[in-house]
Amino acid sequence: MISVLDIVFGVVIVLGGQWFFMSFFLLALRLANFKLSASVGNMIFVGALIAAAIIAVGSFQVLIGLRLPEFKHWVRIAQILIAILSLPFMFIGTMFGVYCLWVLFTAEAQELFKAA
Repeated sequence: MISVLDIVFGVVIVLGGQWFFMSFFLLALRLANFKLSASVGNMIFVGALIAAAIIAVGSFQVLIGLRLPEFKHWVRIAQILIAILSLPFMFIGTMFGVYCLWVLFTAEAQELFKAA
């Protein structure tokens, strides 16, 4: 269940990063009356960096979602990191983070990931 949620949320985050970039790009052009200048280029560059970070996080979450059924120890640690990072994002992120932490810290999960 966690792996499916990871993949779905990861894809949503990647799409959100692409939307953020397009919005930032159009806002920068609109503020400059659709004339390219150095300040518009800088604003677009900053938007691209932020969007790239968002897309990287979403891609990492999809990767972890795909690797979680292999029950590797490093995947459990990465999933715990993703769960902790999602806690501040009310309400769905908080529910997702709490659920992941609850499942991954059970004795069964610890044994399952330790054995692999």
